[in-house]
Amino acid sequence: MSDSTTIDANEPSTLEAWQARRDGIIAPAWAGRALLAIAVGHLLAAVVFFFAFNWAAMAPMTKLGVIGTGITLGVGIFIFRPAGDLAGHIGAMVATVLTGTLFAVIGQIYQTGADAWQLFAAWAALSLPFVLIARHPAHWLIWLVIAHVAATIFAGQYAIPLDWVSREGALTIIGLIGAAIFFTTVHAPRFIPFWPKAPLWLACLMALSALGYLGTVTLGLIWSFRDHGDSAAAWIGAGSFIGLGIVFALFFRRRHNFAIASLGGATLALATGMLAARLIFDDSLGGVDEILPRLIVMTLCGLGLVVAYATWVKRQWAQMKGISQEATE
Repeated sequence: MSDSTTIDANEPSTLEAWQARRDGIIAPAWAGRALLAIAVGHLLAAVVFFFAFNWAAMAPMTKLGVIGTGITLGVGIFIFRPAGDLAGHIGAMVATVLTGTLFAVIGQIYQTGADAWQLFAAWAALSLPFVLIARHPAHWLIWLVIAHVAATIFAGQYAIPLDWVSREGALTIIGLIGAAIFFTTVHAPRFIPFWPKAPLWLACLMALSALGYLGTVTLGLIWSFRDHGDSAAAWIGAGSFIGLGIVFALFFRRRHNFAIASLGGATLALATGMLAARLIFDDSLGGVDEILPRLIVMTLCGLGLVVAYATWVKRQWAQMKGISQEATE
């Protein structure tokens, strides 16, 4: 049986079928969503510019009333639109975004003295019901960004300066939370019936977030090992960084998830490159004396890693493509 996912140029009927699918289903749906997203973006920008231009002339209750009206309209659109309707989801997202704007305006009008992390934490807490009810990936992403900003500001302004946690510890904790969210988005639908399946782009973003924080800890550990502040947290972060790379490269390869598997391979290649650079450029570890030979050796190591990673990715792609073609036959 031929592969149903390929197009045979010698069969006009096949080309016509794919053209009809593209023109009749894919293009209108994509265009409708794109135009709706652009319209919502312009609407939110109009609200922001309206406040910026008329801020001094507006009464306090007018400011609060405009934002409250926007939140009410967003929630109303979500409630009265059919379940799963894109316009309804966008209405809920607008309500979530304007909730943060409402907190900012309240703080400016009444000079509450609240810190930035408290604003974002309250924003995340009050918008969480919208997210749980809507259960839309883009809405989850907005909420995760808000919660992430709250945690980052709190760590930078309070937890680290007050020595509640070290810089390495804070980065490791945030990175591990991102990894936990990633695995939850991937595996929760298998155990929770009503939990929606996360799209690949959201899973990749959460994986990149976790690897970014843990990779920063790994880089700091490799390049400042002798005078490192919190070596225990740094070792945990570096171990988690490499461990995630191995899990992504092996486990998601078996699940035929090319994007996550290739991301894991890139993580391992990056960790190897960090360690190689440290060994080459550090005299105390037996590095080369002159800078030019060091650069040459590092360049060769980098090229070798790139070639090895590209070869591995190409092989994984060929294997996964072959498996997917066999499954369609």
